[in-house]
Amino acid sequence: MILSFYTWVSGLYAIIPKFAIVDLILSLLTLLHLFVAFCFASVADAIYKKPLMKLHCSFTKFFYDIPLCVPAFGLGLTLITAQLTWQAYCNPENTAVTLRAVVSIYTWVCSIFLQKLSFTLVKMGVDHTLSVEQEVERHDIRNWKAPPKWTISCIAAPLMWIMRPEVIGGENIPTDHPGLYVMNHGLLGLEMAPFIATVYQLKDVFLRGLSDNIHFGHLHGEFIRYFGGVNGTRDNVDTLMENKYNVLVYPGGGHEVMKPCAVPKYTLMWKQRVGFARMAIKHGYPIVPCASVGTEDTMDKLFDVNLEFARKGLKCPGVVILPHKLQKVYFWFGEPIPTAQYNGDWQNDDYAKEVRDKAKASVEAGIRELQERQANDPNRFLFRHMANAMVQFCMDPFAGSDSASFERANKEPLDAPKKLD
Repeated sequence: MILSFYTWVSGLYAIIPKFAIVDLILSLLTLLHLFVAFCFASVADAIYKKPLMKLHCSFTKFFYDIPLCVPAFGLGLTLITAQLTWQAYCNPENTAVTLRAVVSIYTWVCSIFLQKLSFTLVKMGVDHTLSVEQEVERHDIRNWKAPPKWTISCIAAPLMWIMRPEVIGGENIPTDHPGLYVMNHGLLGLEMAPFIATVYQLKDVFLRGLSDNIHFGHLHGEFIRYFGGVNGTRDNVDTLMENKYNVLVYPGGGHEVMKPCAVPKYTLMWKQRVGFARMAIKHGYPIVPCASVGTEDTMDKLFDVNLEFARKGLKCPGVVILPHKLQKVYFWFGEPIPTAQYNGDWQNDDYAKEVRDKAKASVEAGIRELQERQANDPNRFLFRHMANAMVQFCMDPFAGSDSASFERANKEPLDAPKKLD
C-alpha cells in the first residue's frame, strides 16, 4: 500500500512542476500561521481583537471536532519535513531542496506552538482569554514609568519651536496630589503632545492621556503606550486612579478631534458624556479644567469625508496648513474643581452632571480668555515673532530676542504669564 502510494505521488510529480504540492502546502500553512499569530499578538484593546479571536476559535473548533483530523495533519507535516530534510542531507548542492527543507522545519516548529495556543483558546474561550490579556495590560499600566525628560524634549522640539507654548494659570497645576485634567480637543489633536511636554517641563507632572481604542493594535499605538497613553476604558481609568497617576481626558473624543466644516473652531462636542465626571467622583480626584487655543487657527477646512462606516456621525475634514498661519499655542489651567464632597457616589446622575457642567463651563471660559489674549498678542504668528526678534536684536543685541523684551523695548505694558518659548 505504501509502495503504491509512493508510485502515485511520483506519477503526480511527473505531470506538475517539481515541488508544486510542497510549495502550496507550505504557503497555505504560512498564511494560516500568520493569521493565528496576528490574533494572539494583537493587543487586547485593539478594535479588531475580539472579532478575530472569535473567528479563529470557531475555525479551530471545527477542525478539533473532526476525529483524528489534527493528529493526521501534524503527522503529514512531519513526514513532509522529514523527507525534505533527508533530501537536503543527501543533496547538499541542491539549493532548492535545502531552502524548502529550512522553510518546512520552521513551519513545523511554528505549528507546534501555535497549535498549543489555539487549543488553549478553544478550551478557555474567547472572553476568558481576553480577560487574561487585559489583566496583563493593567499590570503594565500600574508599573509604567515616565520616560526621561530628554526624550520628550527631543521628540516635541520641532512642534515646541513652531508653537512656542504660552501658559496661563500654571499655578493651578497641583504637584502634591494627582488630578484629572479635562481639556478641549483641537482639530487633529496637534496640541496634545506639546501640552503634555509643557506640563512635564513646567511642573514635573506627567499626564497619562486617555486615547481611543482605534489607536491601539498598530505601530503608533505602541508609541502612544511608551509615552503613557492608555485605552480609555473604565477599567483602565480605575487602574490609573488607584495608582495615583495624573490623567488627561478629552471628553469630546474622536468627534471633537475631527470637527466637520460646519462646526466652529474650539467648539466643545461633549454631548451628554459624564463618564469622566463619574470616575473623578469615584476616586475623589479633583478636576483640573484646561483649555488650548492656537492649533485650529493654523488650518483651513476645505471639505468633509464621511466616515459613518467606521463610527456613527464621524466626519473627517480635509485641511490645509498654510505657512503664514503658523502661530503660537496657548494653554490655560483653571482652578481645580473638587469632587471629594460627593463621598465617592459616582453612580449618582445628578452629581455626575453637576461636575460635568462645572468642568465644561470652566473650559469654555478658558477658551474665551485665551482667544482674547491671542487677539492682542503682537507675536502670535511665527513669522511676525521672528521679524520682531530680528528687530529687537538690531536695536539691542544684548537684550535677548524674546517677545517680552521686544515689548518692553517699545514701552508696552505686559502682564505676561509664565511662558515657554
